[in-house]
Amino acid sequence: MKKDIIIILVLVGFIILFWLPAIFNWIPLMGDDYIYHHFPIKMLYARSLQQGSLPWWDPHTFCGAWPIPQRMDGGPYYLPDYPFLLLVNLSSLDLAADLLIKVPMLLHYIIMIVSAYLLGRFGLRLNRIGSVVLSVAYTMSPSVNYLAFAASIVPLNCWLPLIWLLLLLFIRKGGIRYVALGAVVLSLQISGGAPGHLARMGTFTAFIFGCLAIKNLFERDWLGLRRLVGGGSLLVILGLILAAPVWLGLLEGIQNLDSSG
Repeated sequence: MKKDIIIILVLVGFIILFWLPAIFNWIPLMGDDYIYHHFPIKMLYARSLQQGSLPWWDPHTFCGAWPIPQRMDGGPYYLPDYPFLLLVNLSSLDLAADLLIKVPMLLHYIIMIVSAYLLGRFGLRLNRIGSVVLSVAYTMSPSVNYLAFAASIVPLNCWLPLIWLLLLLFIRKGGIRYVALGAVVLSLQISGGAPGHLARMGTFTAFIFGCLAIKNLFERDWLGLRRLVGGGSLLVILGLILAAPVWLGLLEGIQNLDSSG
């Protein structure tokens, strides 16, 4: 266990080193969607929350006629953002960009690489070298880093290894706590937004665990199969219930877009 802790600390140090150029502005990263979309909407959320209210309308889109609960990239429901939204100094744009965009992304990358290591070590039962390779390969993969600053996509990549880990632990050991915690993590992932990418990850997850179900079927591991199907279904249902305000708003937004042509 001590060796695992040391390895995790090294992985965290690796991520901090990887993000140093962005944190200290050694390379320009705040451009395109970050300037015109992610940063302004985060500032809006922070300003409203610091004034004691939730923002309901996006003034940047459709002349202010776009309800924020219907946004396709997530609204002010992602709870891990709240400490930054409530504490940021809005009078300094540079510090606000750091606290609203860069620091949350750094923390998500740390969670991502640590949970991917734990997935390999305790979920897939790999040795330490294999777990390190898995965690670095996942966190540094092109599919993750291509949109490293996308505020609505990084949370999806961040929480995926932890959901897989908790479901694998439930299949192996039982214990409703794994399903309950997995549902909470899934609700966080859903509240991060980007439903198109969420559907892609859900399809990939269903394929992976579908293959595991076929394996259990051929091996006549009926207990593992029941836990996989029952636990996986319960995890998804509970996660959807917890995140209901988010996806119900998204569905309404999609309907409004369809009706408006």
